[in-house]
Amino acid sequence: MLYESNYYVDLAATGTIVKKLRILPFHMLIMKQLIQKTDQDTGIIRVERHRLNGRLHRNPSEGPAYIARSDSGDVAEERYYWHGRLHREDGPALVQHNVDGRPGLEIYCRHGVLHRDPKQGAAWIERCYDVITAESYYVHGEPYRDPRDGPWHVSRSESGKLYRELYSDPVGRPREKRRASSLPSKPSPH
Repeated sequence: MLYESNYYVDLAATGTIVKKLRILPFHMLIMKQLIQKTDQDTGIIRVERHRLNGRLHRNPSEGPAYIARSDSGDVAEERYYWHGRLHREDGPALVQHNVDGRPGLEIYCRHGVLHRDPKQGAAWIERCYDVITAESYYVHGEPYRDPRDGPWHVSRSESGKLYRELYSDPVGRPREKRRASSLPSKPSPH
């Protein structure tokens, strides 16, 4: 939207006047924008960004603030932003889809920080088709999961074979624990 006299003009809606406002100093104006990049050959909207005062922002109940689409028009990536920070309370703030349309990466954030209640699941989830290849638990930006509930980070091969686990100390510091079969055999330095 652009500020014009005492009206906002919505450019995304072909320049129609949306609502009349009282005149405010420029620094108090609310500038909303919808920016779309369209492939001229196919007519597919490849990238869609919703901005508020220059920052990516959209109410999560209305949908993601950033959407990227593939050549076929399928959604390739969705990001939910709140005042310029990745944020969503009822689902992942970032989702990248595989070629088949299934989620390949899901990241849960609150106010720009990796966060998800460990009882609800991991805050960072990577998939290769139906196999979860990596999952990490974060609480307020810090890697943590109660060691009694399991590791805070798990890595698997594309076949699903577990090869790395990281556990939090009871005081909250992460520590590593690997499967014996996955440890490389190194000669002793002594």
